[in-house]
Amino acid sequence: WHVSQPVLIADTFSSLVWKVSLPDGTPAIVKGLKPIEDIAFDAIFLYTVTEAGWTFDF
Repeated sequence: WHVSQPVLIADTFSSLVWKVSLPDGTPAIVKGLKPIEDIAFDAIFLYTVTEAGWTFDF
């Protein structure tokens, strides 16, 4: 891939989202995932809150 003119448009807990230009000038979006530092903690948290009856609408 060859892209240019990157502009960071979002920095979330899990990824970075960039607006870029392709070689022909067409705009595009690139999403780069961040490393997950402690997936076990997240899994335990989700299990705990779902057992408590919480729901998530993604």
